[in-house]
Amino acid sequence: MTPVSSTGASFVDDSTTATGLSDSTDVFTEHLVCPICDEDMISLTQLNRHIDDEHTERTESKGSKKRTPQKKTIKLDLFDNSNGFGLRDSIGDTTEGVSGAGQQHKLTRSHWKQPLIGKPNHCSDESCKKLLNVKNGIVNCRKCGLLYCNDHTRYKVRLSDSSEKGGVPQYDSFGIFARCCEKCYYNKASIRLGTQVNSRDLTEDFFQKRKECIAEKQSKKDILQKRFIKLAHLMSENYLWHIENKTSLFSMISAPRPPYTKEEYLEKEKEIVGYENWQIDSQITHCPLCFVQFNFLIRKHHCRLCGTIVSDLAMNSDDPSAFCSLVVPAGIFMKMLPTLNYSPLVLNNWNSLISLDPESSRYASLFSFRCCKACKNTIIPKGHGEDTNEADTIFATYNELLILKQNISHSMPRYEAMVSENLDRQNEQTNRLRAKLMKYLKDFETVTASFRRRAFRLDPQTKKHVPVTNPTLVSNMYKSMINFLQDSLLQFKRTNDSFSNLERERLSGQLGGISVSSNTVTSPVSSSASPVDQKPRLTKKQIRELREELMVVSEQKFLVESQIDDAKKGRRFDEIPALSDNISELEKRRSELEKELGEFGFD
Repeated sequence: MTPVSSTGASFVDDSTTATGLSDSTDVFTEHLVCPICDEDMISLTQLNRHIDDEHTERTESKGSKKRTPQKKTIKLDLFDNSNGFGLRDSIGDTTEGVSGAGQQHKLTRSHWKQPLIGKPNHCSDESCKKLLNVKNGIVNCRKCGLLYCNDHTRYKVRLSDSSEKGGVPQYDSFGIFARCCEKCYYNKASIRLGTQVNSRDLTEDFFQKRKECIAEKQSKKDILQKRFIKLAHLMSENYLWHIENKTSLFSMISAPRPPYTKEEYLEKEKEIVGYENWQIDSQITHCPLCFVQFNFLIRKHHCRLCGTIVSDLAMNSDDPSAFCSLVVPAGIFMKMLPTLNYSPLVLNNWNSLISLDPESSRYASLFSFRCCKACKNTIIPKGHGEDTNEADTIFATYNELLILKQNISHSMPRYEAMVSENLDRQNEQTNRLRAKLMKYLKDFETVTASFRRRAFRLDPQTKKHVPVTNPTLVSNMYKSMINFLQDSLLQFKRTNDSFSNLERERLSGQLGGISVSSNTVTSPVSSSASPVDQKPRLTKKQIRELREELMVVSEQKFLVESQIDDAKKGRRFDEIPALSDNISELEKRRSELEKELGEFGFD
């Protein structure tokens, strides 16, 4: 078969068929084949269309190809932010699910639950149960695979396929974002465990650091205190010798030799500090505290407690406490540190040494030493005037008062309730609770007086009791205790009065019955006699209780009178009327108790 050129085939004119030459046309048609692929053709029109469609090279780019408008299809998108389905173009090059880089990280769908065909499908959320359709949505959770509506698959988590074949996707911070249900979202470790997974408790580390820092400061303080003890002995020895051997110009030849020369005294000071701690003058150029450079005017001075070379200046301040170093009388340090283990020489001359006046004494400079600011702050910290042991004792007493206050607060309502009930069978319990409550009040008063003795001291100038430590705190504590004691005593007094009246009524009823029965058997002479009211005699227990109450009332009266005096001195006249009313009530109760006791009262 002879191939026909494509050019001849392209330019074959269809007019030959119109001339009526049907034979030649049929013969020609039998031999129409494609010159490129040898495919048989029926007509020239088919051959031309075949060549144009199959064997013509297209120069235009694929992107510039004219396309017909694509129809929209409803597809689920892992990354859509809409509440429903997303509309995407049905382009043949795109893949359903994840586009672009996401195609390399597809999640498995083998665990997905398939919707039931021909049956209604409901949302797997227990609180929803919506019918799943195109309106409500029908979405598989990418984690658990269950079917949910759109409202319950708004969460997104990072997931990656499980290492096991056919396994459920696992949480992975480097995975791909995927839609999931609410339950799977809140089951993430970062949400379920909260911040605990990223937290670290540093409390123990801070405690250890603080303990080491405190131990280091305490060790340095102990070292400085030991050096000061030795230095105080050295200075007192030198000072006392000069006081005992006062020399004049006429007796200098016959005077005994002093215990130390200047060189020996300096060597002793170096020995106390330590030769390794005594800094060399030529090696130090600046003050370590104010960083000023030493020169002819700014001289170098050695601290006698640490051996450091410091200046005697204060930068931008005239306050003596701001100076880098000062010459301090040793008596001042001894007053602030009276509990140190001083030598017998210092202890025997304690009063004369601490009362030494630098201006009036000729040899006062011998009992003074140069101390730097760092050593002063270490050996005498801020608040040195407060006695730590005394403060601990005061607060221990206050804790005891709080315990007694709690006992009184719990017992007082019970006592009032039992008195108001007025039951004969509870009479013994009421008396027992009354005695216990009276004991609590007496103990509270005793401890309050002890607290006042420990926490206050008499000021010799103002003749008033002032707090030893923490004035505001201690004063408020004492006032609160006095107010509580006063209110409790008045409340106990009212309740006790009502209880005593009930007891008298009960006792008078019993005595009335006895007198009526006795009158029936007595003689007419005795019955005609006028009755005499005889006061019933008190038992030992009643006498003891009345005496204790009388002591409490007297002490309370004394405390209220002292409060009135303080109010008058402080010109707090608005407090005086209330306190005066308390005094009158206490005086009235005291008179009643003394009358009730009679001959058994205090002389």
